[in-house]
Amino acid sequence: MKSLTKWKKIISVMVAIAIVAVAVILAAVQAGAAKTGTEVVYKETRVEFGKLTVGITESGSVTIGTVTQDFELDLSGSTGSAGSDSSTGTSAAGGTGSSGSGMGTASTSVSADSSSSAASGLVVEKVWVAAGQAIKAGDSLLSLTADSVASAQENLAAAVTSAELALTQAKIDRDKAKLQAEYELKANQNLGSTAAAEYQATLDSLAAAVEAAGTALTTAQTRIAAIPGEIDDLESELAALDQNTAGYANAAAEIEREIDTLENELENYENNVDNLESQLSAAKRNQAEQKIAAKEKYDENILSYQNAQKIYEIAMDGIDDEVDSATGELDTAKENLQDLVDFTAGNQVLATCTGR
Repeated sequence: MKSLTKWKKIISVMVAIAIVAVAVILAAVQAGAAKTGTEVVYKETRVEFGKLTVGITESGSVTIGTVTQDFELDLSGSTGSAGSDSSTGTSAAGGTGSSGSGMGTASTSVSADSSSSAASGLVVEKVWVAAGQAIKAGDSLLSLTADSVASAQENLAAAVTSAELALTQAKIDRDKAKLQAEYELKANQNLGSTAAAEYQATLDSLAAAVEAAGTALTTAQTRIAAIPGEIDDLESELAALDQNTAGYANAAAEIEREIDTLENELENYENNVDNLESQLSAAKRNQAEQKIAAKEKYDENILSYQNAQKIYEIAMDGIDDEVDSATGELDTAKENLQDLVDFTAGNQVLATCTGR
């Protein structure tokens, strides 16, 4: 009886210890979750008489803080390009929790953008650090091939030259636009004194064309009416000649030639009178149309004269935008080249942070 009581006491103590152990573990998990904001899942199991068969078997991970070193270079040789080639690198260092030693770890990687070409990409010759290795600022992380560095620098140097030429062209275009704006200003200012004279000259020219066409038609109509009488007079004169005189033949021949000339003239006028009438009508239509166009041109000239200064100011507004943009492109190209030179000094990539 005493032996049985003794065993019950032992079992009770073991159960109590198990419950305390589970409570301690749950408290530790809960405290860790409170710090990290992780959701805690509780699991309860009833402890009965016998062996304790249920325990904590869940697993998890602990994230240790790291220091990351990023490298970004534009090796495309063109500024402002959405699909530019680039080379990127990453170095990370952080403390481990092993035995509270505080030893730093390091990991390093260098990669090229998927759009990078072989001509502009940097090629890693050797990696000097490995995962888990302690690093400090100034340590060499990578060695780059001399050829790849030289090729990248040549590419970016060519981009600088191209940007310089683009800036020169932008300045030339800007100066041309300025000159054109200044000439236009002077021309518009002169319209105040020339617009009226130009308008009147156009009206006079149109009126002269109508008058000339009218004169030609009137002349034709007059001659058509007069020539038959003239022919009759010559025929009467021919009939009155004395055929017995010595000069009859010559006189008669001369009169007949004059009659032939008048007949040809009459025929030409009669054949051309319709055309002359059409020319007069066309001249009148053109006069009416061109009067409207001339008045419109006159009004435009006066408007340009009155707003000459405003037109000039509009032309000059933003005239330096292309030069400013080209200047920015050149500055970016120079910065890209200098960044590469600094980044690849001695064909080495150095750490800028420490793992301790």
